[in-house]
Amino acid sequence: MLDIHNRDACEDFTNRQINPHIVVMLMGERKVSPEELRRSITKPVCFLCLLDVAIKTIDLSTPDEEKKFKAIKRVLAILHDRFDEMVMDRPAWIATELYWEIADVTGNPDPYKVLKEESNRMGMAVAAKVEEDVFSEKDVYKRLYKAVAAAITGNVIDYGSALHKFDLNQLTGIYKEILERGFAVNDLSLLLKKIKESRIVLYIGDNAGETAFDRILVRFLVEMGLKVYYAAKDAPISNDATVEDARYVGIDKYAEIISTGNNILGVDFRRMSRKFIEVYRSCDFVIAKGQSNYETFTHFIGRLEKPVFLILRVKCPPIAEHIGLSVGDNVVLKIQ
Repeated sequence: MLDIHNRDACEDFTNRQINPHIVVMLMGERKVSPEELRRSITKPVCFLCLLDVAIKTIDLSTPDEEKKFKAIKRVLAILHDRFDEMVMDRPAWIATELYWEIADVTGNPDPYKVLKEESNRMGMAVAAKVEEDVFSEKDVYKRLYKAVAAAITGNVIDYGSALHKFDLNQLTGIYKEILERGFAVNDLSLLLKKIKESRIVLYIGDNAGETAFDRILVRFLVEMGLKVYYAAKDAPISNDATVEDARYVGIDKYAEIISTGNNILGVDFRRMSRKFIEVYRSCDFVIAKGQSNYETFTHFIGRLEKPVFLILRVKCPPIAEHIGLSVGDNVVLKIQ
């Protein structure tokens, strides 16, 4: 079983001592210390969410009742052993084990395949119209604002949070709502500054369908003169985007698509592909999408080699509490 709760097992470059004098997170006028950011995200309510998503995944995986019961028992065993705010302080890492066990028991490695295909099709249809709006904007800051709003629109497409509900037919409305509502944490000026002074960016995707909206922000980065590497999963997990999903929506028109080398939710530096690590070390900054990347990157805060811009929609109360916001808020957050 995956031992991803051992902090001391990380590679040397992620296992550095935190320097509280140079590492801060900017949230408007408020600063949060690295110690606060690295505190546990896992809350008691996460148990119900993990169990709910696991049961949904089991139902999608197989019609076989015997396999369903066996899978549920394995899920409960993992939660009994692992569900602890200190042992597994990031829900994404617990969820990864659950998805792996369910796939092992049911023999279905990609139960979200049909939903991902639908998300890709719908995402591309809506993103095409959104892209026209984004690139009709002449002012570079406003164009970036719209491109990031598009990327967050895509982040709404998420089957991995039990309390989060969405409708693919409402994506256009969600984009307009984000434009009007803006970002509760807004490090967009810092992002634009970093874009202008950089050459290479590593863009870490999140979900299938969302990739169609990522393509818009990737295009913006390329037109600003950056070399973009887009990282997607090597194999299916939940509705996360794989390399094939990224290619399907045409991200390879603008970026070099690379594999993470695994199917882990978020980032685990011990298990990333050699190419991913090479790009991570050579890039000037990182853009990472979604809650799983928020969970895992904040775990390593103070040990990151370069700035990471987290772009996401807050979808659950534990994340909202951790970042000091509300469910439904939109985030553009720089950490290091």
